[in-house]
Amino acid sequence: MERTRGAAPSHLDARRKAGRLPSGDLRRPLPRDARRVYIQITVFSTRTAEQKKALFRRIAELLGESPGIRPEDVFVLVLDAAKENWSVGHGLASFA
Repeated sequence: MERTRGAAPSHLDARRKAGRLPSGDLRRPLPRDARRVYIQITVFSTRTAEQKKALFRRIAELLGESPGIRPEDVFVLVLDAAKENWSVGHGLASFA
């Protein structure tokens, strides 16, 4: 599906309307710095939403302090994975 340059993808617009994304104009993204950072963390499904929010804030704070990355340039994704989905060696279901 081809989109007009700068138009928000329809699935994001639907999520925003349902209250699951911050409000704002999705067609006008924040200006980004070339030093933006993407962080992906995979964890057991044991963290609460509040713990994740605190983690996001702290990561942005620390990266702002050193090496000086702007908070709007820090993207963090936490992937929750059930323990039975992990194998950390020898082909064994390590935590199942």
